[in-house]
Amino acid sequence: MHADLFKVRKTHKRKYHGTLYTRKAVELALQTTEATHFKQFYPSPPPVPTAAVAFDNVTCTHNSLFIAGKIWGL
Repeated sequence: MHADLFKVRKTHKRKYHGTLYTRKAVELALQTTEATHFKQFYPSPPPVPTAAVAFDNVTCTHNSLFIAGKIWGL
């Protein structure tokens, strides 16, 4: 949707510490987006899927979960 903004971030790795998508960068992109332009990429409601989801491989891991300012070791 904003390829030009994130292309600049991708080329300036030292300035942005190698992070392409940050909360602030995405917030800025969404604030500057017109509603009609946004709807071209993300229609509402989304189209109904025509095929079922198929999984090839499932991996279970034990990672911490960050919810509302707390880290939960599940």
